[in-house]
Amino acid sequence: MKLGIKWLCLVVVVVLLASCGSSVATNDTQEIIWSGAGRNSMRTGRASGEVLYPFGALWAKRVDGLGISSCSVANLNISEDPEIETQVVFVSGGEKSIYAFNAATGNELWRINLPAKSHAPVYHDKKVVFISADGVIQCLSAESGHEIWALRYMTTDEELSYEVAEPVISGGAVYFGFSNGLVLALNLSDGKEKWRANLEDRINSSPVVVEGKLIVADYSRHLSAYEAHTGKEIWTADLPESIVAPICSDGKTAFVCGAFGSISALNVSDGEVLWEASLDGSVLHTPCIIDGNIFIPTDDGKLVGLNTKTGEEVERFETGLITTGIVSAGDHLLFATENGKLQAVNLETHTVAVAYEFATWQEGVYGQSFGDLAVVSGRVFVSDGQSKFFCLVAKDIAVKAHSVETIEIPEEEIVEDDSVLIIP
Repeated sequence: MKLGIKWLCLVVVVVLLASCGSSVATNDTQEIIWSGAGRNSMRTGRASGEVLYPFGALWAKRVDGLGISSCSVANLNISEDPEIETQVVFVSGGEKSIYAFNAATGNELWRINLPAKSHAPVYHDKKVVFISADGVIQCLSAESGHEIWALRYMTTDEELSYEVAEPVISGGAVYFGFSNGLVLALNLSDGKEKWRANLEDRINSSPVVVEGKLIVADYSRHLSAYEAHTGKEIWTADLPESIVAPICSDGKTAFVCGAFGSISALNVSDGEVLWEASLDGSVLHTPCIIDGNIFIPTDDGKLVGLNTKTGEEVERFETGLITTGIVSAGDHLLFATENGKLQAVNLETHTVAVAYEFATWQEGVYGQSFGDLAVVSGRVFVSDGQSKFFCLVAKDIAVKAHSVETIEIPEEEIVEDDSVLIIP
């Protein structure tokens, strides 16, 4: 084959920066990167490292149904080389599926279709645990999606209700709070029951595990602490309001946000109320604790920072209605708002900026669920509130990942062959 051209244009896909590669070599024994909406058993919402915004989409994947859950992120050995780990993201769609995506490429690793809608998957020890609306708890292999164990926690259809409290995993056990008031502790390895307790009312708020205690609230304004290993009740406290938002803790104090704006700080050891405060709006989503302050989203479009020791207000931002929990990365707080925007608060400059705008968002669409954000290695994993799940990175990195270069190759460097063009 004779080529009469002087220049040949070769299209080359630009390789993404190493931090966004599909696999990383690691000796890190801490395999949990982001376990459910709260990152850890205390639901602090803290990310390691910084983020650079404005963001661009590294990839976006359509997920069945309207509304996507919070996600978990883990390092897994899914290649033949045991020294190579790949970041994997687990998320539930608005219909009846659990997905596992390669965090760097968005490639679907596996998908499990279920008989009923499932809640957000929580990851630990190569296992993914979630609750389904048909009254079943399931544990899947994170590597393959194959079932490890399953059990039914409700026995009749009349009892069934879509659960909103995410489970928490700690010390080889997984802990649940259910809409019928049941508190249940199971062995993560085999699903066998460790203990159970019954609260007076439904449980809407995700529990925490701190200092060996499981702390859980019911809708009848009670906060209870149990010995996590045995289920022995340690203390109970009365709250001023019903609780919807997940509890969070800094390791010594449990912070509980009421459905109508009350904030209570209680000593984890004995349940003593350390201080109480009140905000103008209801609190429905997870606060975030950073540098001695707790930042709380309200349903009247504000983000309020309180001192964790005193409850005194230290910051207040006008943001629009926040639809996710708050996640901190470096000196920034990230969250999504109902108008299809991902926003960032800079705690150094005390400013609010739009970090990303979802082009898929449509006004008037109901039943949206953004889930809570996850921030890992400079990537932000979040839903558009409808049917797409995004991996966002710094905009210039996203542009490079999707761009092409034109490389000019001199004619004398082109080697001709009858069957194939070879470029030295």
